Amino acid sequence: MAKTVLICGSSGQLGSALLDVFSGEEYVVYGTYYTVAQKTKSSNSTIVKLEITDEQSVTDLVQKINPDIIINTCAMTHVDNCELHPQEAYKINVEGNRNLLKACSPSTLFVFISTYYVFDGHKGWYEEGDAENPLSYYGTTKLLAEKETLQHARSLIIRTSKIFSLGRDTRNFAARLYDSLAKGQEVMQVDDQFTNPILADDLARIIKELIFKDKTGIYNAGGWAYVDNFTFAVEFARYFGFDASLVKAKATEQVNQAAPRPRQCGVRIQKLLNEGIRPLNLMESFSAMKELKAEQIRKEIVASITAYHSLAFGKNRFISGETSIPVSGKVFDEKELQNLVDAALDGWWTEGRFSREFCRKLSEFLNVRYVIPTNSGSSANLLAFSALTSPVWGGKQITPGSEIITVAAGFPTTINPIIQNNCIPVFVDIELGTYNIDTAVLESAITEKTKAVFIAHTLGNPFNITKVKALCEKYNLWLVEDCCDALGSRHNGQLVSTFGDLATFSFYPAHHITAGEGGAVVTNNPLLKKLIESYRDWGRDCWCATGKDNTCGKRFCWKLGTLPEGYDHKYIYSRAGYNLKWTDLQAAIALAQLDKLPDFIIKRKRNFALLQAGLQKYSAYLILPKPTENSDPAWFGFPITIKPESGINRKDLVAFLEQHQISTRLMFAGNITKQPYFKDINYKVVGTLQNSDIIMTNTFWIGVYPGITEEMIAYIVSTFDRFFNSRV
Repeated sequence: MAKTVLICGSSGQLGSALLDVFSGEEYVVYGTYYTVAQKTKSSNSTIVKLEITDEQSVTDLVQKINPDIIINTCAMTHVDNCELHPQEAYKINVEGNRNLLKACSPSTLFVFISTYYVFDGHKGWYEEGDAENPLSYYGTTKLLAEKETLQHARSLIIRTSKIFSLGRDTRNFAARLYDSLAKGQEVMQVDDQFTNPILADDLARIIKELIFKDKTGIYNAGGWAYVDNFTFAVEFARYFGFDASLVKAKATEQVNQAAPRPRQCGVRIQKLLNEGIRPLNLMESFSAMKELKAEQIRKEIVASITAYHSLAFGKNRFISGETSIPVSGKVFDEKELQNLVDAALDGWWTEGRFSREFCRKLSEFLNVRYVIPTNSGSSANLLAFSALTSPVWGGKQITPGSEIITVAAGFPTTINPIIQNNCIPVFVDIELGTYNIDTAVLESAITEKTKAVFIAHTLGNPFNITKVKALCEKYNLWLVEDCCDALGSRHNGQLVSTFGDLATFSFYPAHHITAGEGGAVVTNNPLLKKLIESYRDWGRDCWCATGKDNTCGKRFCWKLGTLPEGYDHKYIYSRAGYNLKWTDLQAAIALAQLDKLPDFIIKRKRNFALLQAGLQKYSAYLILPKPTENSDPAWFGFPITIKPESGINRKDLVAFLEQHQISTRLMFAGNITKQPYFKDINYKVVGTLQNSDIIMTNTFWIGVYPGITEEMIAYIVSTFDRFFNSRV
């Protein structure tokens, strides 16, 4: 069962460090603050306001949460202020601690953070059993609180040295030192006050380890180095790359300090070492500080993005006839920008942690084994097709001259990989309304040369996968699903991309989710995965992740081709490949988008349904879209075909819509055989392409993407009304 920890003073440098180290499933953590709440990075932490000098408030909180452990870091720590305001110091440092002691159960482990100021500094090094003799009122109050704490049944006193940190508060001497040196300002430091300073985060770790070991009594906790303030500052400046000559030495007598300081006061840590607990040395502490400071700056940068997004990308009011309604577009909030900046600050940029997480989450969403990201949906199609040309497939290998069944009414990069691999695209017609392959003529297109069916789910509407897959299985053909427009669409309740041998996606801004650019190939076949990654990664078979070497332990053990034995496997190429990888920057955007995908799908379906209902009145003139039987599309767009007999010209309707700020698009390449680049292409047509020609002349589509609101849909429908009222 998780233990409950109450950290009093969790907004200070030690309290916030404790809040972090206790973040974990084994603890339920409460932190208190008085003026500024400390943000917590853990879901198991609760931050509450508490005035430690208010006995009733303390009692109420402690009784409510019934902590197993209380760690009191609350204190008036400004030594000179304690000297000048002794009543306030006593109230916080002694009475506040007393309130906690009175409120807690005898079985509670009570941890009190004390100080080296309980000693006079005449000895140099102090052990736990040495006589106390505070010189200042601050030291006096801490010693009084110590003695009361030791009366508690289970208590742990941590006598610590000078605590420092970066990124936790701005008041400690290291933080002030950093800010001054960063500005090129001179800093004065005394050279006759010696302690063994300790990093707040290291002290928090030590406290946690002592608690874990169930220790009680008094423990000293300081750093390894016994240094004066001046020497510390010089070493600090050198480590962080500042001008060390800016640090100037002076004696304590030259400083106007209200309270006397112990001059030679290190806390000996042998008792701590006997427990197997080793503090960091000075350079290790500086290294940890550097990381913490960088993390603090990073958090500040990322946090500021919310305000930036609101100003730069906040929604504007829709004005009918003035605000453009695009057919597609990216919908994002501050999370995409935060992820993008976060990835940039990693300094890695090639595939990394964001890519791994994206692939894991997309794999879970689709329920497929492998997601292989790439730089675009077009590249995904090329990789998917190229993987089928490998000789490992024997009789199923796609070779030059192989026939691949597809449709002419589609996007060029579904067809181009067929051409680029010297194969023959075999075109069959599509159905009007669904705009997908006419399965009635599919079987007649299959010959001895046929190796695969490679088609897209048009505008998110699944083709009749049941029939297509049955024919592929009957004739032992590959099935490649181009799902670039169909992420989230279903057929017979099953997500598209999970029926074929391979499927592809695009993350261009127009699609269901975006990475700016990007795409992916998905498969359940481990050999296909290996081949796709090889073609994507220059054609090599080395499967080391980016930035990794010799994962298999055989990097220099291969004898392949006519290369010399032991040739570096990272530079052995088994096939003619490419570099089609994406970056972690793209993955970071896509990861944030993936969280929004369910909502995006709902809005696309809503917008489609509203358009379908609103335009139904014009079904005598327009062929409105319909889902393929047993399908539930996550629509990419709303396709409309003007009936040839209607007397309406597509150009007129499209121009009217565009004039009224409603963007339109044609059905991609139309009949692709009519495109200029196809004049020298070797292809076949089975049956006619009558419907493909109709969509080339009479079809267009409008948007349903999530950025389109119900108000915009109403305006679109009213614009159609105006057109038809003026024409019919």
